[in-house]
Amino acid sequence: MPTFLMMSRHAPESCPMLNEKTRKTYINWLSKLDEINKKYKFKVLWSGAISSEHLSIFIIEAPSIEAFEKASMEPENIALMATETMEVKLVTSMTIEESLKLFKSLK
Repeated sequence: MPTFLMMSRHAPESCPMLNEKTRKTYINWLSKLDEINKKYKFKVLWSGAISSEHLSIFIIEAPSIEAFEKASMEPENIALMATETMEVKLVTSMTIEESLKLFKSLK
């Protein structure tokens, strides 16, 4: 399954801690998140935030890139994207041991 790194940033004036409209969008999105994740068979491996930078980070496992794209078209995700700038990266998952083995095999 592909792994994605998603970084989501909002402007300070759009912070859900301070902006009522954004807060309602977040509450709606968070309320539907489990349902969306189940529908698209996503697994959130890790999530966190750097509050002082208005940045949220998610590491998500999804069945395919197409599933990730389809999920982004869900109304709750579209509403959230109106308040956020999102950057999504496809991640190659590799343990330290796997990396060491790979590097040793290169000539």
